[in-house]
Amino acid sequence: MTAATVLTPPRDHSVRAMVAIEAVLLWPRREPADRPLEGLWPVLALVLGDRTDSSDRSVRRLFTLLDDRRRCNATVLDGTAVWAVAPGYQPLLRLSIRARSSDGLDLDILVPARPIRSMLARLATGGVVAVTTRRHADRLTTGSRMGEALRGLVLINCKPSAELSEFARTCGATR
Repeated sequence: MTAATVLTPPRDHSVRAMVAIEAVLLWPRREPADRPLEGLWPVLALVLGDRTDSSDRSVRRLFTLLDDRRRCNATVLDGTAVWAVAPGYQPLLRLSIRARSSDGLDLDILVPARPIRSMLARLATGGVVAVTTRRHADRLTTGSRMGEALRGLVLINCKPSAELSEFARTCGATR
């Protein structure tokens, strides 16, 4: 597992944008024999800090999903996410999550681009992105079993992003 520490969460918990405190790249030591998750790996997991007392329904719902210890598998959201770039001296990436039905999430997660620069071109093509908590990420080690790792993740399908692709190209990030 590769990890890069990024920013600390903002003090104002009334907004629906959250800041990832870490970005973790996850992949299995070996592919399962029946390959049910072919093409999934590696997965970028955005790590959120501790549960907040946010008044935002989407933030509360996300932490409820992340904290549900009865889950046997990862939670897969019915919706999509898309990457956008906030350029500047220290560019930020924004993952906008829009989930429908009972998931009902509508929030953004910000992460600095620099620590995940090597992943930018791959992220720009779309695929699955994960969200997890610091508590779960801290328990993951090179010896973690796949089911154990997936249990603490919320997964969402991310659309390809021409904006992120162009940004990756200008940064010199390749697949």
